[in-house]
Amino acid sequence: MTTISMLKKASLFHEVPDEVLEHLAFSSQVLEYSPGDVLIEQGDPGDALYLVIEGSVRILRDGVEITQRGAGECIGEMALIDNAPRSASVVAVEPMRAIRITRDDFWRMIEEYPSVARRLLRLLTSRIRQDTLRQMEVLQEKAKREQDLKRAAEIQKNMLPSGELRVGDLHLWGTCVPAETVGGDYFDYIALPNGKVCCIIADGRGHGIDAALLVALIRSALHTQIRIDPSPTAVMEALEQVVIDAGRRTHAYVTCCYVLFEDDVFHYVNAGHPYPLLCRGKEIIELEATNMPLGFGYLDPHPYDFVTVEWLSGDGLMMYSDGIVESESPEGDLFGFERLFNLAASCHCDPPHRSGRKILDALSEFRGGKPPADDITILLAKRERR
Repeated sequence: MTTISMLKKASLFHEVPDEVLEHLAFSSQVLEYSPGDVLIEQGDPGDALYLVIEGSVRILRDGVEITQRGAGECIGEMALIDNAPRSASVVAVEPMRAIRITRDDFWRMIEEYPSVARRLLRLLTSRIRQDTLRQMEVLQEKAKREQDLKRAAEIQKNMLPSGELRVGDLHLWGTCVPAETVGGDYFDYIALPNGKVCCIIADGRGHGIDAALLVALIRSALHTQIRIDPSPTAVMEALEQVVIDAGRRTHAYVTCCYVLFEDDVFHYVNAGHPYPLLCRGKEIIELEATNMPLGFGYLDPHPYDFVTVEWLSGDGLMMYSDGIVESESPEGDLFGFERLFNLAASCHCDPPHRSGRKILDALSEFRGGKPPADDITILLAKRERR
């Protein structure tokens, strides 16, 4: 098919004489594009219009798809008329071809053939009406997604402890600051029969709605399992199965640390989570990981063997997510482990909620107003002096 015959198929050029189409065909280019190729970039100057002759394209504004165009349709004509930068990007959906007509050739045709201008006016009016309706639909969909996320955030917030927990001389406090509306971090502490207390901190792969759904499953499994058997081995085996089932298609995994307090000791299993810090006076002791993250237990030769640690009067335990140590300053420096260790040592006499607030304040000051790139969670336990 010749370029002239391809031009004639477009309604915009139905009344243009053959000699003018011959000139357009001679001066224009027939270009080929692969899927994902960008024909037009939003914000660029408008120097040409394109006539799609084969295949289709997506029209994107601020990364959101507004509509699609196919064979016989023009794209990019608006920027030639108002001399404004391109209002949207155009990306090939499939292998396609398009005729590129320059600004000068376009205006020469408009000036010589008013019928083309009339057709163009009808085309633009229709396009504006369609695009307006589509943008309204997009805005409505966006508003609905935002409302759904707000509801999800409220549900997730209600899954976390509403305040601190005191059982005998044991005092626990925690908080979570999600990087997005919903997050992938989770913490909890629960009083058990016979004066025992368990607590957990977990970090699902990534952050956002997928990670939030994963930690919701973790919470449900935890609260079910501790009614049956709250021992670290039993709990971690139950959580491992939940993550494996959830990750069959998504390759999900979760780092997690579970602690069971029992009189003068506590037992813990750490599945790939940042090392908890045992604060004994001004001494900071790292409690190393015992296992790989949840979801990789099948690779672990010693599945969920717990460690028992002496729990003395005045001791404190800090559990945290990597969003704390990986927080960045405006200059790109990491908050790091050393700053956290120094803060933990300086707060060893404070109750958990006060220590936590000091750490969060120091973290906020370090970021200098920069929003967190990852969820930030901290869980603190303290055995008060008798």
